[in-house]
Amino acid sequence: LGYDASAADRQHQRVLEVMGARLAREGEIAHKDNAWTLKLRLVDPSSAEPRWSAEQSAASEQDLPAALSALFAGLWQQLGHPPVTLAWPAAAELRALGEASDNKAESGDLEALRSTAQEFNSPELWWQLLYRLDRSGRGTEAADLADSARGSLAAIDSDAARRTLAYAQLLLGDPKAAQASMADPLSRVPNDHPARLLQARSEAELGNFEVAIKQLQGVVSED
Repeated sequence: LGYDASAADRQHQRVLEVMGARLAREGEIAHKDNAWTLKLRLVDPSSAEPRWSAEQSAASEQDLPAALSALFAGLWQQLGHPPVTLAWPAAAELRALGEASDNKAESGDLEALRSTAQEFNSPELWWQLLYRLDRSGRGTEAADLADSARGSLAAIDSDAARRTLAYAQLLLGDPKAAQASMADPLSRVPNDHPARLLQARSEAELGNFEVAIKQLQGVVSED
């Protein structure tokens, strides 16, 4: 359920094909000499050159949200889309997400992980912390953290929150509830592989092993 950015970059064209994208939004962030450079582009899989690209600089972490907002203002204009105000995460939240995504890091103390997740209440951060405990075999602690996640995510109306809620429900031994939570996100984004892996896992926990195997084979054939 993780994401390997280096592998995705090496298989860039294949990733676009699997996504079935007519246009893909791609971004980069680079840090050098205490400053940041942010790039955003629209990529047409059938073209060697981006359809549109833009770049912004940020002199400090505090300037990153404004730089991101400027980039996306240009994107909305390029797409002929009305401007959308997005709430960008603070640098501390992004750093916490990066640390949570580090598969080489120790799983950490349960209460410290819970405190970090509750501080930002980000679906993506909850997901990564649940995954760290789950993959390291700390099932009891994963279920404990999942119970906190379930309560915190219930009020957030987003596909990311529903997907993470489904993960929490699965860790709490409720695969039927997990399937219900994943239904809407998967209907909109059927190529969401982490959600489909959760779906297969929930089928296996319900005893539907043939269905689970078929779903996993579908994901593998697309990956």
